[in-house]
Amino acid sequence: METFEDERDEEVAAIAVQFQASNHVAHSRVPGTWTDAVAAGPEIKEELLKSRDQNVVVLSWFGGSGPTYNQAVANIRLIGVMGAHFLAFLARETGVRIQEMHVVGQSLGAHVASYVGSALKDLRQGNLGRITGLDPAGPQFEHTDPLVRLDPEDALFVDVIHTDATPLAAGGFGMLQPMGHVDFYPNFGSRVPGCELSLPDTLQKENSSFVYGLTRYLFCNHLKGINYFIESINSPCPFVAYQCSNWFEFERGGCTSCGQRGEKCGQMGYHAREAWKPDSFKGKSQQLYLFTSDLRPHCRTIHSRYHDESLYPYVNGLTRMMLNRGDYSDRGLRVKHGQGFSFLVPSPEIGEIEEILVEWEHEEKTRKAKKKRSLSQTRIVIDRVVVQTLERRAKVAFCGRGRVLVSGERMTMRRNGSGGCLEKALPMENQSLKGSLFNIRLRENIEEFLRRGESAIPFF
Repeated sequence: METFEDERDEEVAAIAVQFQASNHVAHSRVPGTWTDAVAAGPEIKEELLKSRDQNVVVLSWFGGSGPTYNQAVANIRLIGVMGAHFLAFLARETGVRIQEMHVVGQSLGAHVASYVGSALKDLRQGNLGRITGLDPAGPQFEHTDPLVRLDPEDALFVDVIHTDATPLAAGGFGMLQPMGHVDFYPNFGSRVPGCELSLPDTLQKENSSFVYGLTRYLFCNHLKGINYFIESINSPCPFVAYQCSNWFEFERGGCTSCGQRGEKCGQMGYHAREAWKPDSFKGKSQQLYLFTSDLRPHCRTIHSRYHDESLYPYVNGLTRMMLNRGDYSDRGLRVKHGQGFSFLVPSPEIGEIEEILVEWEHEEKTRKAKKKRSLSQTRIVIDRVVVQTLERRAKVAFCGRGRVLVSGERMTMRRNGSGGCLEKALPMENQSLKGSLFNIRLRENIEEFLRRGESAIPFF
């Protein structure tokens, strides 16, 4: 006669053998309330196993994750305690250290991971090694006590990826509030490329069932962190993110230095802990920003800078640049005399840059400005454009040599072989951001009104 204890002993023996076959860290993944989050478990598992020999456990709590959302919220403390007991069991039976375990949680699953970490300490198992929160759920958690949500005390290292940080009233399911040792905000934490499609367009794009398409439409931003994390595991692109005071300062290119020791940068996703500098955490989360793209590879970042040498008070205009193929554009920025402006945009790879195409169109914002328009204000004079591949720190100069660019016309600038005007370029710090840097020197102050579009700046 086979008893329950016999069955349990057999299960324990089987688990112990499987875990002892690998001496590496144990990864646990806790999905949230959405079906896509649950379905992503096998893909994350496969990518983790590709990266190295390690153990992966998917903790499914589908029966307790809803409906309704309120009931799912009420269940997470119990799920967290059960998960903690399971990890403690693994540590006891297999010898895997709690400090080496990494729990990845999406949406409500991120807060479940928080309770797992807290419960492990209550069980005197020590600190959980790492928790990764993929867009932790915001409703009923944002601005609450750290005891009831994810926070840096839940593990030795807590990293969070925010993708749906708009308020619930505006359709957001995540939260803007920082919760980890390091918090990543790709695309401001809410403006996810590819999630601006209408419901009919989403259904057509997914080419699947109505329920699946509706889920992708409603929770597109909220689920995107899963895609970023999966890609980051084995991608050669490091998802470099930069510390900045806010998104808008980052977007205009004001934060592109990693610091002397790399303490102002991080890597979003699987390798976040390897890139993290512990002394950068001083009781307050390090907030890092980056751009991503709508399709794989999602990891795309570019830095552009224009330097202005003005001869006139102001000139209003629309600027567009093209490199090899495609065009570049972005939102309006105001440039003052003697100052430069910067911005960051994602871009596809186009290979080596041999020439660029610059287009400028004069615009007047007011009738008064139209009356004051002069011939000189309908043209700009370009000294040079310097393109720097930030990862390789290689610079390529495109010399304008005082050529006049008239409103409505285009100027082709070819690669400068001898260096020439490159020596006049502004000094660049050593940087590790993937992408290219623009340094354009003009001879006339302009107010740029740039419209966002697909860039043709190469991504390496």
